[in-house]
Amino acid sequence: SYLPRTLMDTAASFARQLPRVYRAGEGAISAQMSAAREALARGAPEDAQAGFARALVLAPDRHDLWSGLSQSLLRQEPDDWQRRNAVREDASAAAINAYLTAANADEQVAALEILGASLVKRQLYRPAIKAWRAALALQEQPGLRKRYDQLVAEHGFRILDHQVDADSATPRICVVFSDKLQR
Repeated sequence: SYLPRTLMDTAASFARQLPRVYRAGEGAISAQMSAAREALARGAPEDAQAGFARALVLAPDRHDLWSGLSQSLLRQEPDDWQRRNAVREDASAAAINAYLTAANADEQVAALEILGASLVKRQLYRPAIKAWRAALALQEQPGLRKRYDQLVAEHGFRILDHQVDADSATPRICVVFSDKLQR
């Protein structure tokens, strides 16, 4: 409920497109996942992406595969601007799918943490703040709390400027907020 509908729709579309983009991997899913994690560990996030995606074609309900796919996408920094944006969008979509397939609070927290990081990379700060706030509501984590507090301080709702007119018959204050107020 804290994510814009467009992000949820993108995640659903991303999940539907995986079988069209990737052939199902051969062998056991656990072997495919191990190979993808090894690729990620050796600094080959593109190979890891392909491995996790091929495994997801066979097992689209696996939180750990969605989480791994999102992490592999987050570690990529393509030089091409369009490719970089597509990778970041896919990372957010994979993280949302990781959250949707989470079976317990620990998996939800992990997915929300990855989701927040992917949204920060996309400069979608308000949804990132909400994702990390939801993760912290489920489970307090000092490292995440520090990143959350920093993100709120830099991009959260705040007073940008103010002016006080106290010398008139009807004193007033003018406050400029970082976001538009809802009526």
